[in-house]
Amino acid sequence: MTFFFKNIKTVSNDAKKLEFEGNYKEADNTLTNAIDQTKKRILSGLPVFSGDATLTYEQKTQQLSKLHNQRGVVKRMLGEYEDSFEDYVWALNYSKRIDNKPQEALAHINMADIYRVAKSEFTNAHDSLDKAIDAINNGELNGGLLHAKAVDQKGLVYIAEKKFDAAIDAYDEAKKICGDLYKEKPKDSNIAKRYAEVLQHLGGAYFQKGDTSKKEEAYQLHQTALEIYKELGDQQGIVKSVTGIGNLAGLEDDYDFAIEKYKEACEILKETGYKRAITSLAFHIAEAYAAKGNISNAEPYLKRFAKGVLEKEFTPHDMGIIKDMFNTLYDSVKSLNIENLDSVSEQFSKI
Repeated sequence: MTFFFKNIKTVSNDAKKLEFEGNYKEADNTLTNAIDQTKKRILSGLPVFSGDATLTYEQKTQQLSKLHNQRGVVKRMLGEYEDSFEDYVWALNYSKRIDNKPQEALAHINMADIYRVAKSEFTNAHDSLDKAIDAINNGELNGGLLHAKAVDQKGLVYIAEKKFDAAIDAYDEAKKICGDLYKEKPKDSNIAKRYAEVLQHLGGAYFQKGDTSKKEEAYQLHQTALEIYKELGDQQGIVKSVTGIGNLAGLEDDYDFAIEKYKEACEILKETGYKRAITSLAFHIAEAYAAKGNISNAEPYLKRFAKGVLEKEFTPHDMGIIKDMFNTLYDSVKSLNIENLDSVSEQFSKI
């Protein structure tokens, strides 16, 4: 595949479209080819993309930083966490060579995501985000999309630490930043996606805190996020919001509706193949069936969940978030001797 008839923005947008559709392997291939060609042609002094013959070394280095940051996100969605982190390190190094604050801040934010999700190193995640915020606050990035992303990531780390009030405060701040940006540019897909993610995260935080007084607000947050995701065609975003709505239904013991929403998300995941989300949904469906007293229907989902945990589709971070829920579920089904579930319980006991 050649990229010499496109500019860097077009290649990035092509990959982003593939990401929205859940075609992460294709997005990975697109970005990998672009990175390889860019590096080769920088070394040879040749133009990287058509029309860029006049680009400076600094501009080409900026391109590489952006491509590595973007590929890191794709690798993360593929569950290739070490490769993802390596991409972010490359992005950080390239951005520092030319003092590119936006890509530097983004790399720090992305690295924090891997510290949180794949490594459960929450202190390192906070440190990385603090570095990002320092880079953001010292310039025109303050109050912009990267600022919202950094604060939103702070909220995610707080959730992992079960500091729900701190998480809600962080999400509220990110929501205000994104809301202002979204009012100005509602058709900007990057702003819209970030705004939807913040809304979905805030709704999820109310659920995880168990704050029933915020149930209606949480539902509306997920519903608004869902509408934005549908307009964007962001399949993974749709899965997250639909799952969030199902979780809220479970709070009201409306397990039939919860299961309906979870299975709706499962249909999308058949197309995207995102194993981490498939494992998570299998747990939630099993939990809902068990709460209804329908253990026979829960059993295949428990088996799928156990398989996902043992095959490391779920990370220690994910396990930490649902540990209490799993223990409650396990106590109600352990007499059934479901295949591999005892081994999974042993792993949860180490979290």
